[in-house]
Amino acid sequence: MLNRKSNPDRSGENRKLTVLVTAGPTIEDLDPVRFISNRATGKLGVEIARAALEAGCRVILIHGPLQDKVRRAIPSSKHLACVPVRSAAEMRAAVLRHLAAAQMVVMNAAVADYTPARKSRTKLKKSRQALLLRLKPTVDILAELGELKRRRRKDLVLIGFALETGTGATAQQRRKSRLAEARRKLEAKNLDAIVLDTPAAMGAEKSEFTVVIRNGAGRLFSNTSKARFARFVAKLGRSIWAVKGLLGCCAELDPLMIKLARSIRAVWHRHKNETERRKVMQAADELERFSRDSLRVSRASPKRRLRLWRSWERRWKSLERKQISS
Repeated sequence: MLNRKSNPDRSGENRKLTVLVTAGPTIEDLDPVRFISNRATGKLGVEIARAALEAGCRVILIHGPLQDKVRRAIPSSKHLACVPVRSAAEMRAAVLRHLAAAQMVVMNAAVADYTPARKSRTKLKKSRQALLLRLKPTVDILAELGELKRRRRKDLVLIGFALETGTGATAQQRRKSRLAEARRKLEAKNLDAIVLDTPAAMGAEKSEFTVVIRNGAGRLFSNTSKARFARFVAKLGRSIWAVKGLLGCCAELDPLMIKLARSIRAVWHRHKNETERRKVMQAADELERFSRDSLRVSRASPKRRLRLWRSWERRWKSLERKQISS
């Protein structure tokens, strides 16, 4: 369903980035009356969709059953497509169906980990005997997306959420175990970033969040409103997307820069003015050296690549100062 009413957008950017956001719980039916679900409201996911819209993105919001109050908070925009689903299987199908149109995925939905092995077509009758339910695990959508990203969509920005209670006798031990589990999921599911929260976030206006970025330290948000945190998530995703695009461009430019440096040396190595020749040849050497280093770490972490750029920038400025002084 596409919302046709449109409000003036706060951003004048071209809407080149499409963000797929999942929100809310899923419902796993036992029979025509009863179901298994969780306490997620979908408020944060809706706020993330709103923040992405305000940042100038197209948004696909795939959500489970929402309370009326949360549903009314979904913004109206021609750049927002809403896809309501019910079960984990329906959410998986919707995510995979719309994935090709998205460059960034924020998996905020609280998708059920288990679903009934068999759904009863009729209402289960009450009896004096205990009722034994057989449950089977649902497909881990986030892990599946991480594998797709590894094989075919390396440019995809993938942000996940992990709700953990932690283990240990003290609050510090539980916090440490929660953070360790979030980092494990970040690596195992091939995510760019993961948000760690607790059951206290469900239904609350404010909560505590910890953001862990690949190859980076965790950042804690204490007593932060969901609207404010959603704006940070949208900004973080756009930043990761921009860096990935820059890295992709450099991977294509590096071989050309090496050829350019060689061509410059070929032209200038017989130049009569020795001072000018030395300056140009030195600059060509620096250009080729940086391009080769850049190629060598093209598949490394963005953090390492940025360190390389800064190192090259310092070398280049130093070379410029030497040329001016000479």
